[in-house]
Amino acid sequence: SGKTGFRVLPCDATFDKTGSSVFFSDESDFEFVLSLLCSNVSTFLLNTFSSTIAYQIKEIRRIPLTKNYKKIDVLSIVNGAIAISEFDWNSGETSWDFTSLPLLHSNLRQPTLKVSYQMLRSHWREMTLEMQRLEEENNRIFIAAYGLQDELRLQSLALVARWMN
Repeated sequence: SGKTGFRVLPCDATFDKTGSSVFFSDESDFEFVLSLLCSNVSTFLLNTFSSTIAYQIKEIRRIPLTKNYKKIDVLSIVNGAIAISEFDWNSGETSWDFTSLPLLHSNLRQPTLKVSYQMLRSHWREMTLEMQRLEEENNRIFIAAYGLQDELRLQSLALVARWMN
């Protein structure tokens, strides 16, 4: 019931009806569609199309695709976000690609455990801030591409007003 999320699945992953997947006949639009689906524009449109919190394939398909954006910017954002997300996921023991605890990585190792931990915390903070920057830039690109500046600003104001009451 939170924000809509989309992710890249490895080729050997499985899914079911509660975690639908999108398949492409032409992979050239993959990064653009993933970036669009992970934007506030997608959330705005899906909320407009659906009367429930569970989005179906028909609502996803109704999202209009625009070419009013710079492909190089979208590629940079989506590839950066994927790299950060993969690194984050693979840092946990439940990942199939987990190799060691981040605290034990040689580039973070310091003379004391305390300093090593501080380095790791700083590293995670930098990654979080970079992911936040990428998400904000992604939203800015698609809000401008779809001309939704006023609609999303009004929606944000309505959410703040609702939260305050």
